Amino acid sequence: MLSDNPKLLGKPKDFLVTVRRILITSGAGFLIPITGDIMRMPGLPKTPSALQIYIDENGEISGLFNGNLLVD
Repeated sequence: MLSDNPKLLGKPKDFLVTVRRILITSGAGFLIPITGDIMRMPGLPKTPSALQIYIDENGEISGLFNGNLLVD
């Protein structure tokens, strides 16, 4: 069973789930009901980071991420 009330223990019956808001991810085709305090994973960027990685004729690599900084 599922409940959004932490005081309902065991297998509660006849309860209501409170939905605070509904997020629409139209690209993925999902409706995401937000029921409480949660942390959601961030989505992926529109352009893959791999497209920013370059290797020159000397084998030098640029465009790799180091934390939040772009390393050239």
